[in-house]
Amino acid sequence: MRPVLLLNIAALGLLGTVLAAQAADIGEPAPIEAAPIVEPSYDWYIAARIGAAFNRDTDFNVLGTNVSNSYDTGWVGSLAVGTQFNLGGLTPRGEIEVGYSQSDVDSHDVAGVGTFDGNAASGKTSVTYGLVNGYIDFLDGPIKPYVGAGIGVGHVKFDNHGVTGVGTVLDDSGTGFAWQVGGGVSYAFTPQMTADLGYRYFNIENVELTSVDGTDSDVDVRSHQVTIGLRYSF
Repeated sequence: MRPVLLLNIAALGLLGTVLAAQAADIGEPAPIEAAPIVEPSYDWYIAARIGAAFNRDTDFNVLGTNVSNSYDTGWVGSLAVGTQFNLGGLTPRGEIEVGYSQSDVDSHDVAGVGTFDGNAASGKTSVTYGLVNGYIDFLDGPIKPYVGAGIGVGHVKFDNHGVTGVGTVLDDSGTGFAWQVGGGVSYAFTPQMTADLGYRYFNIENVELTSVDGTDSDVDVRSHQVTIGLRYSF
């Protein structure tokens, strides 16, 4: 019996040692690790875009009446340089864009007289603009929806607006505050090359124009723009 008793005492002693060690481990607080610091990364890119511009009607005053202009589908093209930021999951972009758009007149509606269209109406409206844009991209895969907005300045030229029998009644240009808002989707088919399909509403406000008779008008130039583009990161 004595050897068995000694074995039991030894086993109890060993068990006590194990439990004490475990208790000591549990009692010691786990070391607190500092949260990792996310370092922003900066990714420069250049972009080129081209597409269709659907100008909304514009109007101006001349010879004591109002002329409303409707447009054929025009075109828009632009170049941009920008930076993409990686802020731990949020990837905003900022860029500077310069561009040009042009639309031909489809018809002039002269208040109190009637509508002139086809060969009876002449003129085109062109816009040269510069914008500072900001975008936010969503999702982590190669396909990324995005939203964006921008502000800047636009120079508008109303070239040879007139009707048959009267001739040119407006041939002037002016500058106004420009802004845009829109969104789209991009697809990165290589780490450096991204294709883009976008829509935006573009507006230049309060462009001061003077008709041939000296009448002044403040004109808003607005358009819906649908573009495709390529973006190259470096």
